[in-house]
Amino acid sequence: IHIYMNHRQRILFSGQPAHLVGPCCLACPLLVAPLKGFTRYIYPYVALTDLSPLDNPTYIAGTTNQLLETKTGTG
Repeated sequence: IHIYMNHRQRILFSGQPAHLVGPCCLACPLLVAPLKGFTRYIYPYVALTDLSPLDNPTYIAGTTNQLLETKTGTG
């Protein structure tokens, strides 16, 4: 996670239940540095009805849908 965050790569947390996935996204930047600079890239929950956050070159996102684990491409 540290390397991905320093290189502004994509990080996707996938799991169940939803109320546990979101806090993982919010806590991720705290593992490396304060939230400064990462807040605009955090999407605690991404649903199938709005995948626009995953079109960004950088994100820290959470989902409960396993279909998003296999999403490929850069947008």
